[in-house]
Amino acid sequence: MHKTLILKAFNKAEAERILLGDKKPSLTNKAEDIADYVSQETGLVLGERSYRDYRKDAEALKISDGDINIKQHKVVCGLLKYLEFDNYEEFKKVNEATINNNPNLKVKKKTSSKFDVKYKITLGILCSLIIIFLSFKYLNTQRWMSWDGKQYIETSFDEKKLERGVLRLYNHDRLIGFKKITPNCNTKFYTESGNANLWYGKNENGVLEYFTAIGKHPKTGKTLKEITDYMIKKHVCID
Repeated sequence: MHKTLILKAFNKAEAERILLGDKKPSLTNKAEDIADYVSQETGLVLGERSYRDYRKDAEALKISDGDINIKQHKVVCGLLKYLEFDNYEEFKKVNEATINNNPNLKVKKKTSSKFDVKYKITLGILCSLIIIFLSFKYLNTQRWMSWDGKQYIETSFDEKKLERGVLRLYNHDRLIGFKKITPNCNTKFYTESGNANLWYGKNENGVLEYFTAIGKHPKTGKTLKEITDYMIKKHVCID
């Protein structure tokens, strides 16, 4: 069932990007969208390459009864939430009918009549109009945000910014809790339970920058790393 889970997640990521105007979403971009969502929802940072590998394995088993094994439990939970399922049993129940179908069954081809051809053309036009309408409605009702250098701020839709990758879907947690700071020796680097309270990564010029939440660097798109005692002593509290 993990095979179906990852494939459906990539299908959703593709559909969302198309709605945003990305006519041919790349596999990497789709994987990055999924990775971002899962990390924000579960706190687990897993590179987009891992998601592409899971998808590759799932595609290889697409026409067989075999399945893949997604090792990280948080990834499974994140994917379920991404697909709007409350739990794995619910997902399994909804999809078991499809999975139990035999994909190797051969269906006898029918010769299309002129009526069938006209029907398909009409249906195709209607679907295109519906997609255009939904895309327009989505772009004008969806909330957006962009990076101002220190934090995310809510902003209006801008097609040029979207094409440049500057515009992002509104995320309340990112807007409130994700900020760039300049730490010093008095900064609270860890929570009371010992978990990281600061993350770091290099900007496009190779300079270290520090952020208050887990995620990816707003400019480079690379996954941020947890702060460590070594990094604190070497780059923040320098003797």
